Parts: sequence; C-alpha cells; structure tokens
Amino acid sequence: MQDESKNEILEAISEFSTQVDTRFSRIEGVLATQMVTKSYLDDKLVDLRGDLIQVIRKVDKKATKTIELLGIKKIFTPNEVSGLNSV
Repeated sequence: MQDESKNEILEAISEFSTQVDTRFSRIEGVLATQMVTKSYLDDKLVDLRGDLIQVIRKVDKKATKTIELLGIKKIFTPNEVSGLNSV
C-alpha cells in the first residue's frame, strides 16, 4: 500500500511540474514577443524629437506673429518688439 501511495504522489508531482513547465514556456514566449529593442527605442525617440521640434516651431511662429501684431497696435514699443523677437 505504501508503494502505491508513493507512486500516486510521484505521479501527481510529475503532472504538476509538467503543467508548470508548460505555463512558464507560454509566459516566456509572450515576454519574448514584447521585448523592446534598442533600435526600436532609438527610432521612437527620433520620431518624438521630430514631433517636438515641429510643435516648438509652430509655437515660435505664433509668438512672433503675436509680438508683431502687438507692436503694430502700439501695445509694445518698437524696442520691446525687437527685444522680444531677438530672444
């Protein structure tokens, strides 16, 4: 009877370890497909930098135009307009 109990326990442990191995293999597969490479990050950072430069240029153009309009409407003096445009 003891040998049968030991065999049942060993079979249960073997089955459990097989299931755990299978689950770990699936998890490893998912993680491997979700890994981010250095070149991917480099490309994304370059894209982000380009997008930020475009936004900054657009804001700069709007600020310059606003300063010019405020100078035309005599809200800013010519010295103030040239000073703000040179910053």
